[in-house]
Amino acid sequence: MSRVTPLPWLKRFHLAHNVRETIRPREYFHAHDGIEFLYIHEGSGQLVLNDRYYRIEPPMLMFYQPFQEHFLHMDFPYARTVLKVRLQDSDRFARLFPTLHQFVATLAEQKPNDQVFRLDERQDADLRSLFGLFHETLKLMPEPERTEHFYGYWAQFLSYFKTRIYIQSVPTEQALPARSTRHIEKIMKWVEEHFIEEFQLNKLAEEVHLSPSYVSRLFRKTTGSTIMEYIGKRRLEEACLLLRTSTLPVSEIAQTSGFSDAAYFCRSFKKKYGATPLQYRSTSG
Repeated sequence: MSRVTPLPWLKRFHLAHNVRETIRPREYFHAHDGIEFLYIHEGSGQLVLNDRYYRIEPPMLMFYQPFQEHFLHMDFPYARTVLKVRLQDSDRFARLFPTLHQFVATLAEQKPNDQVFRLDERQDADLRSLFGLFHETLKLMPEPERTEHFYGYWAQFLSYFKTRIYIQSVPTEQALPARSTRHIEKIMKWVEEHFIEEFQLNKLAEEVHLSPSYVSRLFRKTTGSTIMEYIGKRRLEEACLLLRTSTLPVSEIAQTSGFSDAAYFCRSFKKKYGATPLQYRSTSG
């Protein structure tokens, strides 16, 4: 089956600014490719991360390491800003901002003291302003220039986060322990890299050096769903991203997200979100 190549800049980074959710929230353990910052503007909820429970109350900023599983439940209504970056695609950023690049690599690869930060009024106002300008600038830029402008704002955000938020809670003179990679994170990483392909349990098990039965049991125990159920949710998430940030027709979005049949994709989408893909796109602009 032929595949439609996703827009390159969407795969390198993603910014969803001040999004007010109108669909049911995801309520399962999941993980992301790349590092993700989540800024909660409004609403309350619960987060489970590193076997710790957090009460989410705005304003709050948190970050997830690549392929770090977490469970987030938010009560309606709520608003958030999401910033995701694939670190393996940031060579240009590393050359321009080596110190900040090392800082974000530390966030992604080592075990931090904390990943959830309650913001004071000044920090909240600063982040609202920074992300607002970030969002408006990216909307104005033609696609070939978006990567360059993105990394400029990415540097500004990291500089602010490091000096005004993170450094207050992490002692700089103490080396942080290396982050261990558990079996489930290896499985999550494989799923993220292959979710648009036809799933083969034996191939997954072989690449993470575990038995197929153990992979299935571990995944269900950790996430509360089967691997195929998770892949179905992940494909729908990818479709939501493309519907919000591209003008691709629904049939191409179905293929790009891993669905072999556009009609089945539309039925699955409406069952999950209570709206057709086109209705979702029209309310997410």
